Amino acid sequence: MKLLKLTLVGMLFAAMNLNAQTEVKINPLGLLFGSPDVSAEFRLSNSAGLEPFVGFTSKNWAGGDLKYTAVNAGAAFKYYFNPQRGFDRFYAGAYTRFNNGTVRDVISDSEGGYTRLSLGFMIGQKWVSKKNVVFELGFGVGRAFINNLNDDDGTIADFTFDLDLMGRLAIGYRFGGGKD
Repeated sequence: MKLLKLTLVGMLFAAMNLNAQTEVKINPLGLLFGSPDVSAEFRLSNSAGLEPFVGFTSKNWAGGDLKYTAVNAGAAFKYYFNPQRGFDRFYAGAYTRFNNGTVRDVISDSEGGYTRLSLGFMIGQKWVSKKNVVFELGFGVGRAFINNLNDDDGTIADFTFDLDLMGRLAIGYRFGGGKD
């Protein structure tokens, strides 16, 4: 959690010193599902943006018998169709996400290390107010190309799956520059 706070402060500090449009966002939808994240989107052009993100996941699976905790990091490239205020409105893009954490079986008290690397496609919509408040809604689907669970005693079974889904409900602020 300290890493998450430190990353957010670093993103805010970097964004205040930029002349080009940069957005700092938080995904409150992630708070509801046990995987909050923060991100900063950097304008590559009027129609494109690059968004690195970092987050933390803590979830229960199998009726609470499995406890999963991980640190997530990744990046998304977004292409905006017909932007009005510089990299806004409808977009399509690609994302990659890396998860590294542990899975613990509460019943048998066994634990395994978990590593996952996913690649996928996403679509979404971003709105920017006149006061530079950003609201974004998006969805992504992809596949895990690396999906490893190191479970020494074999009691944690059927945890890994290759489908990768990403939901995005982000709220943030745009710093710097005009739309051109």
